[in-house]
Amino acid sequence: MAIIYNLPGSPKLKLDGDTLANIYLGNITKWNDPKIVALNPGVDLPDLAIVPCIAPTAAARVSFFTDYLSAVNPAWADSVGKGSAVKWPAGIGLAAKGSEGVAGQVKQLPGGIGYAELAYADQK
Repeated sequence: MAIIYNLPGSPKLKLDGDTLANIYLGNITKWNDPKIVALNPGVDLPDLAIVPCIAPTAAARVSFFTDYLSAVNPAWADSVGKGSAVKWPAGIGLAAKGSEGVAGQVKQLPGGIGYAELAYADQK
């Protein structure tokens, strides 16, 4: 699995688990948020809305992603939890079908972020 995103100039970013959890919880909403800036010194991050994309259907990649976020972020563990069928935070995330759908949405949406199987991430 890979984290994919769509930003002008395609910068290579570092995003830790706590930051990802806070993006998907709706606590971090802009790419130039101080937490993302601190993880990426020297990268010019835009004042652009983050558009989370999800594949909410039960699948191994959903379980892997939510298990990881639960392990690194107590708020995620308490409110969303882990497994292949979780209740995503209300109003957060555009749903797509599978890795291919998430990768396609991220590619089309400036500011988009998602998780997808590596093969789809490389293609898009």
